[in-house]
Amino acid sequence: MRISFENNELRIDSLLCFPVTQHPQYVCRVDGTIWSLKGKGVKKLKPAVNKNTGYNTIKLDGKTYNAHYIFCSAFHGPKPSKMHQVAHYNAIKTDNSAMNLRWTTAGEKKGFPKENGFFDLTNSMDSLFHYHEKQGNLTGRLQGFENKYTNGRTN
Repeated sequence: MRISFENNELRIDSLLCFPVTQHPQYVCRVDGTIWSLKGKGVKKLKPAVNKNTGYNTIKLDGKTYNAHYIFCSAFHGPKPSKMHQVAHYNAIKTDNSAMNLRWTTAGEKKGFPKENGFFDLTNSMDSLFHYHEKQGNLTGRLQGFENKYTNGRTN
């Protein structure tokens, strides 16, 4: 595993990572995996699947969360309102990759068009980069980890 911190961006195996809101020692990688930065190394966390809902859950600091909310918050910013929920563009409940998630309301989610089996992912990527550019840089909250994870250190 290769960890790099360049231009205020944390990357694990060259994939961009975003900090987990409220849990700064964890990052979400754009491929839908979550990593712990606690301790001496970087560790990939393994989600569990909730048998009732089919969604991934993840345990952070001893508390279990619905993974899609953690990922969507990291990629697209905080939940816009109490009415908003996470939607998966491809309808696969366990696919928490950055391009697959978006904030939406129940009404928008129900009426989301699916034509010919393809989804327009443009809005998801626009949302991802717009939110993080607004913050000053893509991974500004990770600057504190620069000294710990630099120089392409390999674990």
